[in-house]
Amino acid sequence: MARISLSVYITAQTVNERGSDPAALRRMIDDITAVGAKKVFIETWRGGGIVEEGTLRSVKAAFEAEGFETATGIMPVRGRDPLLEGTDDWDSHKTLGGNSRWGADICYSRPWSREEIQRALKRGAAVFDEYIIDDALCTQCTCTYCREKRGDKSWVDYRQDLLVDVSREDIVGAARSVNPNIHMILKFPQWYDRLHCYGYDTARQPALFDATWIGTETRDPDTGDFGYTPQYEGFFNVRWHKDAEPNLQGAWFD
Repeated sequence: MARISLSVYITAQTVNERGSDPAALRRMIDDITAVGAKKVFIETWRGGGIVEEGTLRSVKAAFEAEGFETATGIMPVRGRDPLLEGTDDWDSHKTLGGNSRWGADICYSRPWSREEIQRALKRGAAVFDEYIIDDALCTQCTCTYCREKRGDKSWVDYRQDLLVDVSREDIVGAARSVNPNIHMILKFPQWYDRLHCYGYDTARQPALFDATWIGTETRDPDTGDFGYTPQYEGFFNVRWHKDAEPNLQGAWFD
């Protein structure tokens, strides 16, 4: 049986907060060391908030000095993220999104939204050799821009075609324009048979990336959201993606 290798994902807000405080950075390194992780993903962008290149480099250097592997990531949401509550970025990037009821996913029919994603990818790729796209590369927007560009396509077809293009041009293309050899990872969420409804394409997107990962969503079952039952679905979801995507290399625990 293969050995499990643990990594930890550090959000952009945490990178900004602790990366500028030597004592806080030291505590974070010690805490992550204590759980047995050997790798960290140091996030570049989340909810419209971007980490300065100097901060990315200094946090990267601090972890590597302790023997960690390092990579970066992006959480492609426009705001309304619980991790940003109380900060200037909470719900302040409405120009990136349309009328989604989630209030977080980005409207990729807007050119300036795609330009912002490109900026984030280039920033991270200038510092790191590996980049993971966290599990929100999706949209359910039906705004004026989306309706005009959709034409006669179904919403599923339009969103999948759109996000395949975003993946190719604005994510992988943008990153490799700065760092041609960067290792690109797409993380799929655990949405079972609903992935396609919001733009994910398990047939076409994996080939654009070097690897895929899959979320398990194995959260605390003691809640009405999960019916007070353990979440075994994560196991089946991982097995399905493993069969569908030959480059599946990791799973994510929330």
